[in-house]
Amino acid sequence: MLFLGFLVAPNAFAAFPEGGTGALAATGEPLEDAAGSVVVVGVEVHPEYERYALRLDDGRVAVAELTTGAGGLCDVGGLTIFPRADLSGVNQTTGMSALCERLAARRPSLRARAGAEKAAPGSDGGVSVARSPGLAELGGPMGWTPIHLALGLLAVLALPRLRLDRMLLGVTAASLLVRVWAAPRGITNGALAGYEKLLLARGGVLEAPYGQGWGAIMGLFPGWPDSVFLVDFGFAVVAAPLLAAIVRREAGAFAGLAAGLLFACLPTHVAVSASETMHVPPLTLELLAVLAAGSFARGGGVGVGLVAALASGIAVHIRPDALSFLVVPVLWALAGSTGAEAASERTLGARIVRLGLPALTLAGLVGLRLASLGDAPSELLVPPGPEVLLPRLGPPLASRSFQLFWHAGLTPPVVWGLALVGTGVLLRGRRLALLGLLLLWAIVTTVPFAAKVFPLVDAVRLQLAGQAPWIALAAIGVAALPRWALPGALLTFLPYLPVRPWVQTQEWQFLRENVPEIPADWRVRYDGRPQRSEAFAAVMQAIGPARWTDGPLPEGGLRYVGLDCRASGGCDTSGCVEWRVTRLDGRVDLDLSLEERTIGFWRCPGTAPTADGAISPPR
Repeated sequence: MLFLGFLVAPNAFAAFPEGGTGALAATGEPLEDAAGSVVVVGVEVHPEYERYALRLDDGRVAVAELTTGAGGLCDVGGLTIFPRADLSGVNQTTGMSALCERLAARRPSLRARAGAEKAAPGSDGGVSVARSPGLAELGGPMGWTPIHLALGLLAVLALPRLRLDRMLLGVTAASLLVRVWAAPRGITNGALAGYEKLLLARGGVLEAPYGQGWGAIMGLFPGWPDSVFLVDFGFAVVAAPLLAAIVRREAGAFAGLAAGLLFACLPTHVAVSASETMHVPPLTLELLAVLAAGSFARGGGVGVGLVAALASGIAVHIRPDALSFLVVPVLWALAGSTGAEAASERTLGARIVRLGLPALTLAGLVGLRLASLGDAPSELLVPPGPEVLLPRLGPPLASRSFQLFWHAGLTPPVVWGLALVGTGVLLRGRRLALLGLLLLWAIVTTVPFAAKVFPLVDAVRLQLAGQAPWIALAAIGVAALPRWALPGALLTFLPYLPVRPWVQTQEWQFLRENVPEIPADWRVRYDGRPQRSEAFAAVMQAIGPARWTDGPLPEGGLRYVGLDCRASGGCDTSGCVEWRVTRLDGRVDLDLSLEERTIGFWRCPGTAPTADGAISPPR
């Protein structure tokens, strides 16, 4: 529970680093404008931004941030300057107009997450993209990290130990077929966040509190952005046989088969199996960690212990909320069978290596992860209300806290009863250690995040890791009933499958089909939130040749009206003619107040030359 404590404690912003040189100013430089004078006392250089600490005459320090986008104190060539009072607590802009003057004069080049900075022919020097960038330009060369070494070691140690018999092959085939049939392919994150995550996956760089793990995995596969969905799909398929293997070892062959098939059809897991959601790989790694920890407890060697340590450590480098899970494989290894007979044959040195090497590996990965959290504030944990203990009926709504498994709109209620039967079976058999481990697994991976249900897709993603232990209990319950109980339970999943997609998934599918057909010499206007508009444009430029803009349109340009625009009540298309449009009929996430669901492209009269206003994050 120590790691859960790390998550609960809020992280204050660390002191601003002193020293450094940025694109606009260096440490020690004085700046003066009409509001007064300041001295630059620190510069923080990041691939996505630069921050300047400005000391005022009274000793206080304000922070100015140079980043991509628009809407700040000044906007030049796709860059803007924001005062960052939330970092320093000083709500002053003294000296920042001097930085704006330097921005206008220098047009500095930030090495951002995406995009190559190229001036279009005939432009006035502003940033634009004249063609669809290649993958190397979009994400830059992949940076190798310690997580790549951990992934390589995990593959070397785990793959030779895989033993797929007929039962596990059958479960894998069922998991694959169900997801091919029933899993929507596309983003699940609300409005624009999904595009941002796609971009981060290709670039391989994630800011705190995210870790290096997701980018490290995604950076290994070419073909972005489709590869992001396919990699998640692969991890999702493998999760079912891993759970089957765990339950078979603990409760018998039929219980293992039931666990694999129930998990293969679990609607909440199917829903995100082919998405950009970074919670899918950690769940599979956590299942691998539990499987290896159980084998280690039964006398497995140091290699098995390292598999458990590496899988757990990589999971926390993908998502910080996986830190709370770490108590599960550790206790599973300690609370299982001691393997005393095998251990008695080992020398003292061999025992020390067997226990110490996995422990040091896990401690090193976790320590590196905690250090990487840096000064990022922790916003993951919200205390749930007492209603988290109650089953929830009716359609899924993001209201108050709830457990995803105990929600009839997301999980067939028949598995509730099976999980209760499984609990009774373990109590009657006095298998209290196994019952305690499964319940602990569900608690530490679900309850800390049960109050974060707005938007609703947050509940599906954040509580995903907590579904496996409930399904394990349900499978143990099925094994205690007549054999027809399993197919009967699986039939109750059919009304939930295929999963009705989120409207943002449908938006992606529409864009994926239509953006490649926009001619390269056309300009498309996109109105979005400044902090993410460049991410949207970069993703669109990766799937089609057209150039995107948030400025005025040339004659005959297109205007894209999407979810972000609809949710904010904007997107005036008066005087425009439909070019390609569609009406979304998927599930509306609750962060979108959509009265009108028609999205698409409108052909609009021009208002300006083509050179102005392109959205493209400069390099």
